[in-house]
Amino acid sequence: ITTNCVELDASNNEATLTAVAAYGSTPVSIGINGYSIEWYQDNVKLSGQTGATLTVNRDMVSGGSIFVAKLFNDGNLVA
Repeated sequence: ITTNCVELDASNNEATLTAVAAYGSTPVSIGINGYSIEWYQDNVKLSGQTGATLTVNRDMVSGGSIFVAKLFNDGNLVA
């Protein structure tokens, strides 16, 4: 799974991270054929965040944060 890099600054108070997933070398579509994503911030699952995008704001990243998207297929972790 890869995401885009986004910078928050004086003119940008929020940004949207977009996960792009592949199983091996095959691209997969989130929400199709049993594929889903769970988003985490600093190793804590973000409740209800299961789509291919995550919008973050200044409060979420204050002091620095690491965001991770985990790919599942039929409930099993694959990436």
